[in-house]
Amino acid sequence: MSITSVVLEDVKNLTPQERIDVFARVNNKDLELVMHHCSIELQERALVEEDALALQTANERLIWKDKQ
Repeated sequence: MSITSVVLEDVKNLTPQERIDVFARVNNKDLELVMHHCSIELQERALVEEDALALQTANERLIWKDKQ
């Protein structure tokens, strides 16, 4: 589990007022760190999705090739 997932799971378990309090105390360095990890996670997800899409497309091309 990534650090981003852990942070988001913890935040989801807070009450609305607790969330406001937490974010009010977060400093710029903390936000930069979370943003950095979120960015990396999104890039990793995009790569996985690209690979999955590329594999699906290749398989579909093979199916159509066999039908011709």
